[in-house]
Amino acid sequence: MSGLRVVVDSLADVELVAQILRSEFVVDEGRSVNRADTIDPDRFGYLSQHLVVTLPQSRQKLTEWSGLGDLCAEIQVRTALQHTWSVIQHPLDYKSAVEIPKPLRRRLFRLSALFELADVELDQLLKEAAEVRAHYATEAREKPSSLPIDLDSLRVYIDSSEEVAYWDRFWNSIPNTRTEAPSWGERDVLMPLSCGLRSLGDYDRLLRDSRGWSEEYVRETLLSIRGSPTTHLSTTKNGILMYLLIGNYPDVLTADVLQSRYGFGRPGPTIDIAKRTNPRFGGT
Repeated sequence: MSGLRVVVDSLADVELVAQILRSEFVVDEGRSVNRADTIDPDRFGYLSQHLVVTLPQSRQKLTEWSGLGDLCAEIQVRTALQHTWSVIQHPLDYKSAVEIPKPLRRRLFRLSALFELADVELDQLLKEAAEVRAHYATEAREKPSSLPIDLDSLRVYIDSSEEVAYWDRFWNSIPNTRTEAPSWGERDVLMPLSCGLRSLGDYDRLLRDSRGWSEEYVRETLLSIRGSPTTHLSTTKNGILMYLLIGNYPDVLTADVLQSRYGFGRPGPTIDIAKRTNPRFGGT
């Protein structure tokens, strides 16, 4: 018998993979095991699904599978935490409570329960995260001002905001300049919060109020970065928001802050351009 192990993120993924395997192979249910259904409360191990499969008739007819119709394979499907527990407990080699020395028994029971609980909680967390993202997608279209600034709301916002679309078009209208797909990080959230923005509505107002003067700021900043108008430059789509934040708040996002806290290299010229072009700092 040959064997294969599939390690996935969540309990829901275990069920999904098991469904896919059942749709692609013939599963010997009598020899297959769902350990969550069979393992006794006083036994240690990992809760995974073991499916013994053979090729369906449709595959056996294919040239590459010729002669393999009678062979079977065991496919184990488990979560990353189930796999971790399997690796951890293997050297102990305890299969039931009666085998465990009494001084170790309570601690092993507690640890095993924590792994199982963590798997259940992670599964629920992933479901709730999907629900939050679906809610954000609806709210971003209907009431974006009500959404707080976090990574999930920004992911939705950057694809749904007309203000972001305006600045994205402007960015790409500059010769030899283009925007790329977002690359998200902690600073995407921390920078607007440090400037006093609390909702997507605040962000939208900032981008809207930047029209009329930030275009010149952007042109000069990009020229300063590239050194020559003929040099090609690409910026992530969320990078547009960062540069507009700097243009609006050079007094908060100073060169020292940008370098030490947010990892910007040589931001001094950008700060100078912001103060020269921003009407709030005497720009025209």
